[in-house]
Amino acid sequence: MALVQAARLPAGAGAVSLGDPRAVEIGDRVAAIGHPEQGGLWTLTTGVVSTLIADLGGVKGRAAFQTDAS
Repeated sequence: MALVQAARLPAGAGAVSLGDPRAVEIGDRVAAIGHPEQGGLWTLTTGVVSTLIADLGGVKGRAAFQTDAS
């Protein structure tokens, strides 16, 4: 995940609305946007949430989702 701040936005640029991660449930359809490590192009894939992980790696409050998206 990255946080990006644009220096100048084109006229008419809008924001992308993201959902509330606390509202995600098993079976929800999701989309993932990513960039492979080996220099591949950006990809978009969709899938279904299969598991909710409350404390990822044993870290309290560090939540994650497992999906079948590749």
